[in-house]
Amino acid sequence: MERTESVIFPKDLQKEHDRLMKIKTDLEYSQQNKKLKKRGKLLHTLDYNDGKYLIVAFDKSDDFLNESAKLGHCVKTYIDRCSRGETNIYGIRKAKSPQEPYFTLTLDNNARVTQNLGLHNCRPPEEVKSFVRRWQKNVISKHKEEFISKAKKTA
Repeated sequence: MERTESVIFPKDLQKEHDRLMKIKTDLEYSQQNKKLKKRGKLLHTLDYNDGKYLIVAFDKSDDFLNESAKLGHCVKTYIDRCSRGETNIYGIRKAKSPQEPYFTLTLDNNARVTQNLGLHNCRPPEEVKSFVRRWQKNVISKHKEEFISKAKKTA
């Protein structure tokens, strides 16, 4: 980059700052997305649909950003940890509206649910808790050892 006076002393410092931060953020998301996509192959083995609800792994930064914006909670701050393989995020959806965030579930690398939060961090109703228990019984229990083994290798 050329070091001209307009570069060193931009006319609108806030605008230039915002422009450069967007470039930096886009680069970070691009790098994280590569890692998330690779890790997504493992995480999607645990996706589940019982006809009323579904649970799906997050495998790109936009999943986290959209979920945070729609549900008003901090899941977007997990992008880096998930891309490094430290934890795993799943979205719980109503089957009739699979693109609409409903609850967000955190699964650690030992296949344990550590969080399940909805709009503004509300707790799930009993029906969602029951769905998660069915997921744990029907999916997690069948893939747990493989998941734990592979999750730790990709961390």
